[in-house]
Amino acid sequence: MTATPTQPWLIQGGLLVDGTGAPAIPADVRIREGVITEIGQALTPIDTEHVMQADGCIVSPGFIETHTHFDAAMWWDPNLDPLPGFGVTTTIMGNCGFSIAPVSDDEAVRREVIGIFAFFEDIPTAPFLSELPWDWSTWPEYKESMTTSVSVPTNYAAFCGHIALRLTAMGMDAWDRAATSDEITIMAKLLDEALSAGALGLSSNLFDHDGNNRPVPSLKADDDEFRALFEVLENHPDTCFQVIVDVFRDMTAPESVKRIAHLTEGLALRAAEAGHLALVEAGFRVRATVLSDCLVVVFVAKGQWAMATNTGMVRAIRAMTAKLCGMHLLWVDHIPGHAGIIGDEL
Repeated sequence: MTATPTQPWLIQGGLLVDGTGAPAIPADVRIREGVITEIGQALTPIDTEHVMQADGCIVSPGFIETHTHFDAAMWWDPNLDPLPGFGVTTTIMGNCGFSIAPVSDDEAVRREVIGIFAFFEDIPTAPFLSELPWDWSTWPEYKESMTTSVSVPTNYAAFCGHIALRLTAMGMDAWDRAATSDEITIMAKLLDEALSAGALGLSSNLFDHDGNNRPVPSLKADDDEFRALFEVLENHPDTCFQVIVDVFRDMTAPESVKRIAHLTEGLALRAAEAGHLALVEAGFRVRATVLSDCLVVVFVAKGQWAMATNTGMVRAIRAMTAKLCGMHLLWVDHIPGHAGIIGDEL
């Protein structure tokens, strides 16, 4: 059954979960012009209302899937399978420093971007070459191509990836060294263009190594580079910095968090740890109470979801974190099929 924004609807008999944290209750929901106008029990259909029976179903706001990598895949999988089937109505892309814009005109560098997605997200390389028009260089041009060429069933937003910025500004050298002041200026300009065009923020990666065990380019960024990009972010107050840190490979997460806190001193920024809802709304200025006392960790084992809920693994990571930096650990676990998160302080 397909609804249009103008059709009046009455959803009857469902179990209402309203997203506020309140207990689920049986309730009917009346919708007019795409807006909820009434919630109650045993509501009676009126006028030309379309009635949807939701017995045995949960009625809730649409889920926001805060961490995806559909940046390119939406060209050949515009259904965003399986997200809509799980109730996702908004999807966030460009996480972990991975984005396909901006992009260099150098074909070899572009292949590096494709290789990053192929390796880390287990996506075949062939459709990157056959399905994407690659008619962009900058992030605004990517947005224009995406919005005019692709139709998807959800709302969406995307970060501008730090790795893409480095590869565009530095070419293949992005894998091997810190950026020069001129290259940092180029990155800052590209990021500013992206944020002005509607990018959700900057995403970075202080964790991953590729199939040849090379640190991803963002791991080569020095403090001057990060600070310059953070200052661009501050000029766009509705944006966010998203970063994935290393909690189990080399266990550098505590040092990374402290480094970010230092580099954002005095800046009013929002931050998301590994793309989930660990937002520091007041910015890292409150690090004495947020970052020094509580490290928020998201642990997602690709294809091994049982591990993500394994109590022994949780306790091991907690013990490691406490030993390294004396921080308390808030466990945040992403569950397949649920765009939200569940968290327990351990």
